[in-house]
Amino acid sequence: MAWMYAAAGLLVLLWPPATAAQWRPGGEPVCTAPGSQVYPFVLADGRGGAFIAWPDGRDSASLGSDIYAQRLDASGVEQWTSNGVPVCAFTGDQINVQTASDGADGVIMAWQDLRSGSHFDIYAQRLGPSGNPLWTPGGVRLRNSNLDQWLNVPKQPAITGDGAGGAIVAWEQYVTGYNTDIRAQRVDSTGTVQWSQYGVPICTATSFQEYPTVVGDGAGGAVITWTDWRFWPVAHAYAQRVNGAGQPQWAPSGIMVSDSTGDQRERTVIPDGAGGAIIAYTEWVASGNADIYAQLIDVSGLAQWTPGGVPVCTVAANQLDPVITSDGAGGAIVAWDDNRTDKNGFSTDIYAQHLDAGGSPTWIPQGVGVCTSSGVQLDVAVVADGSGGAIVAWTNESSASNVYAQHLDALGMPRWMLNGVTVAASPYAQSGPVLTPDAADGAIIAWADARNGACDRDCTNVDIFASRLLGAGSVGVSVEIPAVHHSLTVRPNPMRGMATVRFDLARPERVTVEVFDLVGQRVRTLAAAHDYPPGTYALLWDGRNDAGLRLASGLYLVRASSGGHSESRRVVLMH
Repeated sequence: MAWMYAAAGLLVLLWPPATAAQWRPGGEPVCTAPGSQVYPFVLADGRGGAFIAWPDGRDSASLGSDIYAQRLDASGVEQWTSNGVPVCAFTGDQINVQTASDGADGVIMAWQDLRSGSHFDIYAQRLGPSGNPLWTPGGVRLRNSNLDQWLNVPKQPAITGDGAGGAIVAWEQYVTGYNTDIRAQRVDSTGTVQWSQYGVPICTATSFQEYPTVVGDGAGGAVITWTDWRFWPVAHAYAQRVNGAGQPQWAPSGIMVSDSTGDQRERTVIPDGAGGAIIAYTEWVASGNADIYAQLIDVSGLAQWTPGGVPVCTVAANQLDPVITSDGAGGAIVAWDDNRTDKNGFSTDIYAQHLDAGGSPTWIPQGVGVCTSSGVQLDVAVVADGSGGAIVAWTNESSASNVYAQHLDALGMPRWMLNGVTVAASPYAQSGPVLTPDAADGAIIAWADARNGACDRDCTNVDIFASRLLGAGSVGVSVEIPAVHHSLTVRPNPMRGMATVRFDLARPERVTVEVFDLVGQRVRTLAAAHDYPPGTYALLWDGRNDAGLRLASGLYLVRASSGGHSESRRVVLMH
């Protein structure tokens, strides 16, 4: 269901003079240093701006990949050194950086570090509001060990603030060739590790435990989830809660999130606000398809939703790479990649669903179509809008790899253009969008961008760009001017036989009026770019499509648009 919705009033961008600091169309350059800067991680700074961190290849020939960071204010102005401050520039690769707030206008970062030359360690650093390091230069080592340690991918972070100026970090720990464990460490506001020098064991079961994710429990501890292969050859999602002293609060080596027989992978997690967590995951079922399920684990480690997980989407196709954000009311919004329209995977769409606090889906069954345009949509990201909805971003790889975004309201109605607004588009690749709230109803988005390298994904000159998405679906300062059309109505509703679509124009406009079905496909055009003078107009719809065939009973969307403005109304067709 790809719909457009906007509040009354045409939104126009007003760009200030070039001398004024301001977000710019196509993105604000965060780092354009030589070499490649990739896989950014973005975190709200609590003031409407954001901290952005990334692995940086500007000195890769001599030092390997380093960690750099930048802070942008709400207007997109750099607050730290141009092209970022070095967080860690030691010899050997530093990669996979992730961040958490220190609660004091600063940021804590954790990353994988190969400075030993033989194995990855986990290091962390705290930066103050001005970008100055507050802990040991080059970072604090979180585990004293010669065994490899790995963080999860940044999209599913393995770090959370502890509520006291420090952080809790979890990682995958190598044990033997066929065995990895999950361990965690807490570092306080001064950079002193609080638990064992080796980190506390979260899970030491047999076989592989991998890809940990971490969220705070609101009481100085954390909920940690991971993929667990102890019942090889089937993987399950597991979870454990640790308190501020690093003591496990649930069953030893964790609790099973779902005891279903399918392979559970690709977890995403948010705190439930009461000491537990909401976990969404991909499950490969007996049919060979990958579906999306979710479960709420409460503060005591007990599943609160449907045993085996709530089915978020079980369409006969693959649903992959779920991401999750809170709805602000005890529920969650989940978004994912979906190939229901092309099971061969040559066309992938973006879908989303809302689960209320009881685990019930409240939007269209099997999800709202966020973007169902042709081509491959991947790299989905999601963040709450503060009003029960969410902003979703993704990469479209139909030709060049470009970044798009959509705003869903609390009812699952898209507020921006059909199939999303363009965030960044050039003949060269933009990829890996990440989102954080902007303290209003929008978001700050960052991504890797090859426009300056004039190359595609294998480019050796990739930069970091960022933009701010306003709630109106624009970048910059938006101003309302009098409505172009308003009071769009469809009567009767529900309709049988014939309905009247009525709209008003305050001035001459070229108007298009269309009808869409639940999956966002246009089924009828009532007016195609028709020029109307000011006045009130009525169009008739007989419940048929453009081919004259009677449409099935159900919910449809009538949309009137002119220029940059659009209004939509839902109508129930009955026979």
